[in-house]
Amino acid sequence: METPLGFIDRKAGFRLSSRPSVPLYAGARSAGIFRLEPGWKQPLKKADYLELFWCSSGSFHFPLENENRTVLLSAGSVMFLFPGDLHCQTVCGENEALCFWLTMDGHPAEIIRDYHLTREPFHAGEPPEALFQRLIAEISNLSSSMQYQASCTAMEILHAALSKKNAALDRNLLSEFCRLVEFHFSYPECNVEFLADQMHLSRVTLFRMVRASFGCSPKEYLERYRLRDAIKMLIGTNLPVKEIAIRCGYSYPNYFSRIFRNKMGCSPERFRTSGGVVPHR
Repeated sequence: METPLGFIDRKAGFRLSSRPSVPLYAGARSAGIFRLEPGWKQPLKKADYLELFWCSSGSFHFPLENENRTVLLSAGSVMFLFPGDLHCQTVCGENEALCFWLTMDGHPAEIIRDYHLTREPFHAGEPPEALFQRLIAEISNLSSSMQYQASCTAMEILHAALSKKNAALDRNLLSEFCRLVEFHFSYPECNVEFLADQMHLSRVTLFRMVRASFGCSPKEYLERYRLRDAIKMLIGTNLPVKEIAIRCGYSYPNYFSRIFRNKMGCSPERFRTSGGVVPHR
């Protein structure tokens, strides 16, 4: 079969019926792997399905008609087109592009809602080629069992993309958490509620994220950060303990001394006079 204009190589699979013949939350409708020449443009169309588009190399321009803007999809990034969106993406730049894609019907509105999908591109790394190859092979088989299997493979690809997105979000949130502690630890009002509010997260979500990454609660992390700064000042300055407590975010020096003793096994004064030698407990 002759390769269409603009294609260097292509492999695709299509379901041979307009709708799934079995009840599916996500019906795998089509999938493909396209290597495209610079300047290739998707023929203009609007579609009633959900599309996942995963760029492996090169870059694409996606005009989002409903939002009156154009987005750039670069290598390693994923984006979604929703039912009713305009499809007319273009390979931009002077290099060829390699893309992996799949389309789903069934209940696309529910998928968009349940997975909080947006049209905003996000980085997900290299696409799982083996899964796309498997889906292409499964998708044209109309047996009930294979339609279910193709649906599972399509959802596995969706999960693979979103897991990378969530991992990146977690990294960004952790960086934001550490930055907030660094800049606000010296203020008494900096506590778990303050940090969660600044990050627009629930306390439970913040707790799980910090515990998974640092092995301690957000409160413990903040305490350790404050104590680390207090230790530097106890050893490296002649500031009174009361002043050190205030500079580390403790309104009450007695409370600071109690926390310090619980963690270090001695009072701040004794720690200073011993030159930072922590007694055995």
